[in-house]
Amino acid sequence: MAPTQANAAFVWRQFIDLSCSNSKKSKRYRCRHCQKDFAATSVGRPKEHLAACEKWQAKQRQERQAQDNAGYLPSYSEAIQKKITEVGIQHISQDESHSYAYGAAAAVIAGGRPFSLFESRRWRYFFTRIKPGWKPPSRAAITRILPGFY
Repeated sequence: MAPTQANAAFVWRQFIDLSCSNSKKSKRYRCRHCQKDFAATSVGRPKEHLAACEKWQAKQRQERQAQDNAGYLPSYSEAIQKKITEVGIQHISQDESHSYAYGAAAAVIAGGRPFSLFESRRWRYFFTRIKPGWKPPSRAAITRILPGFY
């Protein structure tokens, strides 16, 4: 999953462009939070910096705490955006994804829960907090897995 243009724009807004006259060299940027300068040609290095920037992380923790105290539940896309900028994009293999889906389907089936259990906004938010690269199975996916149990 490559970063989208919106994600890249969000990351770049956290930096000040220190434009230099020589366009052949990589551009220089300064973090708006810790004032550290560095060179970058793509969004990768700035995103890695945000994941390690103590001041940025402290600000994010404060914002999350304020939202939690207010009973705010972010949308699914907001939750994904925060995880992407905090720790980068986490890739998981297809086998690992199928393994998680099989385990989730087994829990739903064995517990007698509705197949649409993971489709609610709160469940999706919960799973993005635990494993951002994984998408829980839909009811159609659980239905396809069901015959393997019997």
